Amino acid sequence: MTVPSGSAFPSLLDPEVGQDPHAHYARLREHAPVYRDPRMGAYLVTTYDAVWEAYRDTRFSTRGYQATLETIHGRTVLSLEGSLHAKNRALLTPHFRGKALDALDDRIHQAAAQLVSEIAPRSAATLTGELIEQGSAGGAVDIAAQFSQRFPISVIAEMLGLPQADRPQFIDWYTRLMAFVTNYAADPDVNARGVRAKQELTDYLLPLIAERRKKPGSDLVSAIVESEVDGYRMTDDEVRAYASLLLTAGGDTTDKAFSSLIRNLLLYGEWERVRDDRSLVTPAIAETLRFSPPSQMTTRLTEEDVELAGAVIPAESIVYLVGASANRDPAKYERPDEFRVGREDLLHTRAFSGAADHVGFGAGRHFCIGAMLARTEMDVALNQFLDAFPSLRLADGETGADVGLRTRGPATVLVETGT
Repeated sequence: MTVPSGSAFPSLLDPEVGQDPHAHYARLREHAPVYRDPRMGAYLVTTYDAVWEAYRDTRFSTRGYQATLETIHGRTVLSLEGSLHAKNRALLTPHFRGKALDALDDRIHQAAAQLVSEIAPRSAATLTGELIEQGSAGGAVDIAAQFSQRFPISVIAEMLGLPQADRPQFIDWYTRLMAFVTNYAADPDVNARGVRAKQELTDYLLPLIAERRKKPGSDLVSAIVESEVDGYRMTDDEVRAYASLLLTAGGDTTDKAFSSLIRNLLLYGEWERVRDDRSLVTPAIAETLRFSPPSQMTTRLTEEDVELAGAVIPAESIVYLVGASANRDPAKYERPDEFRVGREDLLHTRAFSGAADHVGFGAGRHFCIGAMLARTEMDVALNQFLDAFPSLRLADGETGADVGLRTRGPATVLVETGT
């Protein structure tokens, strides 16, 4: 079957579609589960079954990331395939699960405490103290700006053992690198700023990596440079590329996921229920990843002609696996456009492992390595907020509207603390 293309549907790049992509995805799922968007120059795969199948088909290669992520980061586990991908993944994965993750838990709390000292030196040693001060002063507090955009970057900097005084610079690099990755309009100034950020970050990281090889510490950079799998060790540039990727991908997705989590719980009336029953914290995080995943789609490149959902995608085609659409497919989830904490058709106990049934973290051989880290960060942060703000509510008129295409989340989450 020929893949539908052209003007049959508006482009995902159209502004009106960007305001409500889920209505667009619903039409595509029903009428064209594999559709070529001419303006994007790519094929969109939108049904749950087709996305799931493509994730597990090696003919859909991660070479699709080479034009963007490799340009700005270098070669990383995201764009590798075959034995080199397996070795990189085997080397990295142990640092994000089990005992290694348990050890990071303290660093996550330390990163939060450090952030508090920078934001609210006059308040008690809790981030929430600063928010209470602001909220009780009569103004709404933007959770996205005050917490979500800062916390994961602080955690990553703590993990990598990067100096405290340099952290404002990390946020600048993060902002410019993410702008490059999401520059669908191909603005040359945005690209130039991103390339400069890459060089500045490279100049910063390489001497630090060399020093950690000589004098390893307890940080993640030291752990990675000392790790070995089947005689394979990462080069300094590979470690640099991974640190750069972690700074952007790990920061951006957790940032947007936590803002979405707070927004969803408040907007859909679930705050008090989760506050009073903390066994619902994990299901709330899992449902947020299904309902409003920060990573909306992932890129693949077809290695040969591939038939999918009754349509043939030519070799060397860019393909977007639209997980945000798959997660709202009524063929998989009952009333998928409703945010329901604890829904029975979502396996929340497996939502942060390769056995997850949602595709918020991808699936198959490229399932997100940092899924459990993201879960830990969000769990720690949400419990702090629930303790500090039992009566938290959205500010008048605030809906926490989502923005973004490849990654998506609320631009603001204005709240009143109720204190």
